[in-house]
Amino acid sequence: HLQPWRAITFLENHDQVANTLYGTRPREQSSARRYRAMVAYWLLSSGTPMFFMGQEYGSSRPFVYFFDQPGEVGENLLQGRAKFLSQFDSVRKIPHLKSILPHPADPNSFKNSKLVAADRTRQEAVQLQWLFHDLLKLRREDHAIAEQRKGSVDGAVLSDDCFILRFFFSDPLKGELDRLLVVNFGPYLEMIHIPEPLLAPPRGQQWTLLWDSERLEYGGASATSPLTSNGWHIGEETAFLLASAPSL
Repeated sequence: HLQPWRAITFLENHDQVANTLYGTRPREQSSARRYRAMVAYWLLSSGTPMFFMGQEYGSSRPFVYFFDQPGEVGENLLQGRAKFLSQFDSVRKIPHLKSILPHPADPNSFKNSKLVAADRTRQEAVQLQWLFHDLLKLRREDHAIAEQRKGSVDGAVLSDDCFILRFFFSDPLKGELDRLLVVNFGPYLEMIHIPEPLLAPPRGQQWTLLWDSERLEYGGASATSPLTSNGWHIGEETAFLLASAPSL
């Protein structure tokens, strides 16, 4: 019974990142295409987004577990750390885990986790900043996205890896201003006939491409609308935002 914006949403936080073996961020564990699609779903959904340090420009700096407890206390904490991480299958099978685990009491564990200002100017960092900029602008200025609390949102699954969110919004003067977010985390998807009502535009309107995650300025390969005269053709690991507009 809470308003959607009261839910805090994120792709990474200090616990999630530090509780990997090497403090690896989700962006480093994903393809660039899939990460952009993840960001689109995250920032265009109704929760309040929380950024983690450096995420706003795609920092790849690790963030490991660290503390200032040398000596016996530190060694006990290191053993506890190794035991905690052993709950994960991918870590449990690693021989001599403690020998490769970054020691939390090592000053370098802290130093290597600090952000580096020069990382902001890398080409990939600039591309990700454009991605975040455009999505946050859509979130703030597009009526259907910004007014989710006043309108309604519904969703449907198209495949194991692909789903849609439909944002319903009606303007007293302009009429229906619906939006359709298509998110595909998997391979290329071709669907000629889809018995899904949420894919249908408002009466007398058609879908037009408003935004996509494969824009060249984001480092993408460029994309076209997934809706063609021969059904839906949804590229692999992509996200599209479609807007309803009067049919010609």
